[in-house]
Amino acid sequence: MKKIFCLFLLLFIPLVVRAEDEAKLVLTCPTGGTKNSTLTCSIKINTDVAIKEVSFDFDFNGNFSYLSYTPQSDFEIVTSSPSSIDIKNEHGVTGDFIVGNLSFKILKTGNLSLKNIKLVDNNDNIYKADLLEKSLKILSEDNTLKSLTISSGTLKPEFNANTTNYNVEVDVDKLTINAVTNDSNASVVSPYEVDLKYGENIVNLVVTSESGSKRPYKITITRKDGRSSNNNIKSIKLSSGTINFSKDKTVYSIVLDETIEEVNIEANLEDAKSSFVKDYGPRKVNTTEKKTVVELKVASENGSVKTYTLNFVKDASELSSNNKIKGLSIEGYEIDFNSEIYSYDIKLEDKKELKFKIELYDSASSYELINADLKNGNTIIIKVIAENGDIQEYKFNIIKENNVSESKDDFICSDNSILYYLLFFFLGAFVSALISYLIYKKKNKKVEKNKMEENKKIPSKVTGNTEVLDFDKEDLL
Repeated sequence: MKKIFCLFLLLFIPLVVRAEDEAKLVLTCPTGGTKNSTLTCSIKINTDVAIKEVSFDFDFNGNFSYLSYTPQSDFEIVTSSPSSIDIKNEHGVTGDFIVGNLSFKILKTGNLSLKNIKLVDNNDNIYKADLLEKSLKILSEDNTLKSLTISSGTLKPEFNANTTNYNVEVDVDKLTINAVTNDSNASVVSPYEVDLKYGENIVNLVVTSESGSKRPYKITITRKDGRSSNNNIKSIKLSSGTINFSKDKTVYSIVLDETIEEVNIEANLEDAKSSFVKDYGPRKVNTTEKKTVVELKVASENGSVKTYTLNFVKDASELSSNNKIKGLSIEGYEIDFNSEIYSYDIKLEDKKELKFKIELYDSASSYELINADLKNGNTIIIKVIAENGDIQEYKFNIIKENNVSESKDDFICSDNSILYYLLFFFLGAFVSALISYLIYKKKNKKVEKNKMEENKKIPSKVTGNTEVLDFDKEDLL
């Protein structure tokens, strides 16, 4: 009878403590942070029952410094201190949810402990846990490299952990970069392999510290381009018409007879490593129109392309006579250019070169640079050749402004210079004599003055008789 009674009580009286897997507290924290940085741990609950109250103590063990606790999921703080929390939600919450965020500063590596954990559900059942711990550490901020090596070439400057920019010249198409971090907990992609194009290639190796801070190491890799840049045509031969070919001239006008309907163009390259661009090489062209424009394009070994233009015309009167320069500028020099003015004075100081930028009115015209010398007095000529062969010359007279010394030399060697020299000679002699006389006079005056001073110091001699007075003893009394 007693056993039945006890069983009856168990059915109607709720248990005070339930199994932990029905409702439990979960502590989620980052792995750590830098010294004195702020960390925030989320306190979650995983429960099948509605939880209305949560309380726990926390122990920082001297490793952390309390900042705040922020309740979540409609929980409100009942009591709070730097070592304990008690929060409630009158309606209770079920499932996985965050009840609050605990924020603190990390002072050193160590454990964060939650103790005396107690959860209360809507039926006043209590769920307890004695201890919940998380290990947090001071994360390294070291994001430097211990070594940096490459499979070819030499880094410049020499490697230093605090130097982040490097240059290297290589003659290979692939390069392997090996990097080792100072801190084993830092990370970097290594080995790093890079395919190199000709010219400049930039590689950024990013070192990430344990704490997440990043440092890029930049390597500028220059792959030497030993390929030929020669994209010249050596010669051109036409089956009809006349061409006065020069490899440096790229535009030509060829007059054809009205009856010529086809021209065969033969061309030879100056460099065997160059090649004609597809569909722009030597070929037969139809010339039935009054004007036929043909382009020959040459690609050098390094890929640079040069275009030669052949203008075939049936009527020479249709050729342009425009041989004017539309615009001209000189790098680093101011020039007031006018296409109708054909002569200019270029005043220079110490320039070693002049870079002309020339724009022609007519693309069918061409120009040549003649007598390109910066010697004083020289005249540089830009000869513009119109499509029909008419020529116009623009002259640039070089004047060196630092030729002052030359004018002085001319004066020294001139016929009139002797008169100036004689004048300066006699004037100098007169001034010199005058100064000598004044010095002599002043010195003589000083000697006489000294003699007078000496005479004053010698006592005068007494002349005439000297009277002697005798005194008796009585007189003395």
